[in-house]
Formats: sequence, structure tokens, C-alpha cells
Amino acid sequence: MFRRLVCLLILGTVAFLLTWAVARFGGWFQVHDIRVIFVNGNGSDRKGYVSPAEVKNLTDIRNGYNILKLDLDRVRSLLKRQDWIKDAWIKISLFKGVVEIYIEERKPVGRVEDKGGEGYLVDAEGVILGAATEGNPTLKGLPFSPEAGRVPHWAAELLDHYRDFSRCVAVFPIIDVSDPECVMLFSQKKDYPLVKLGALDDFWSFLPKLEELLLRVDVSGFATIDCRLGDGCVLKPRVEGGRESG
Repeated sequence: MFRRLVCLLILGTVAFLLTWAVARFGGWFQVHDIRVIFVNGNGSDRKGYVSPAEVKNLTDIRNGYNILKLDLDRVRSLLKRQDWIKDAWIKISLFKGVVEIYIEERKPVGRVEDKGGEGYLVDAEGVILGAATEGNPTLKGLPFSPEAGRVPHWAAELLDHYRDFSRCVAVFPIIDVSDPECVMLFSQKKDYPLVKLGALDDFWSFLPKLEELLLRVDVSGFATIDCRLGDGCVLKPRVEGGRESG
């Protein structure tokens, strides 16, 4: 009886090993379909962001590849090297031959310009996502090196917070922090004033009153909006020669 059990165990082990070897090194369990699924993506058109084709190329997975040979940790690591990919995970359906690649993209909160005027999109963590000639809001006067791959976290937070003030962004999309004692806002529209907000540390407190002003008043034609002088923002008109009064 004991010998019979031993023989059955040996035969079962051999059968398992043979099946595993054929499955791994033979033609079984091949990839037949690769699906890329974006989670919390940046939009259906995906213009300017990582595409499904790029995701597939990054993984090196191809139809006909043996699923049992996939190194999922390596695939995930390869995907996360791409600037736009925040996280990734992979699910496989062994018998259907389906590989599903789930991608969580980084979302740009704005654009920063280096001292040479080159622009880069950044996300809420300050990760530089790539060069960009346009994108609002834009932060200027920030000392950073694109090669570092990041901007200071406070700069990303500032851009993310500024986006909450839709009227400010629409009228004054450019933030200049060259002088931390006097942050300034610029418009891309003709005949719109310069905004003097005050110290960088107080940036957050100035925005609600500026947003309220822009919702109530057409500020075009004024020279300056000065929010440093008290509880509100003061509109200073232009005078002859284009300078501000007072």
C-alpha cells in the first residue's frame, strides 16, 4: 500500500512538472490580447499624454508571448519610468490569454518656466512631465533645473491652489515669483493691468479678494491692481504716457 502511494505521488509530480514545462516552454498560455485601461485619466482624447500604443511598447509584451514568462514586477517598473505614468498594475487571464494593463496618469496642474523661458508641465507633486510651449496657469521666476525632474513642492501647490480661482486664471494666467516680497500677475490680453499681490507667504490670502473683484468689475484699461494696501484691491487708472496714477 505504501509503495503504491509513493508511486502515485511520483507519477503525479512527474505529470505536473511535464505539464508545467510544456505550458511554460511550449505553445500554451500565449498572449492573445493586450488591453490598456486608464484610471482617472486626463481625458478621452489623451492629446499630449501617454497613449495606449506607447504603454504597450514600454512593456515589451507582444501577442504570442508566453504569459507564464511575464515578469510583472519588471513590467510595472518599466511603465513607471515614463514621466506621465504615476502608477501601473497588470492583471492576466491565463486561459483567455488576455493581459490588462491599468495606468494611473499624472495630471498637470500648470506650467513652469525656467530662466531661459523654456516651459514645462508639472503635476501636483512637482514632477516635471515634459516640455510645453503653452499651458495655464504659468509660473515664472522660479529657480529650478529641468534636469532634476522636479520643481519645489510649494511651487506645485501654488499652481494647484491658483487653479481653484477660475476668474483669476482666465484673466491673469501668468504668476511671477521673481521677487518673493512682491508676487505679480500678468494677463495675456491687451490693455489689462499688472497685479501686485504682495509677499509670497501671503499669496493664499490675496486670491479670494482678487477673484471677487474680477467677478464684479471689468478691469481692462487700468494700469495696476494693487492688493497690498489693505483689505481690498485698489484699481489704479492709466494716465498720460501709459503710467499709473498715484
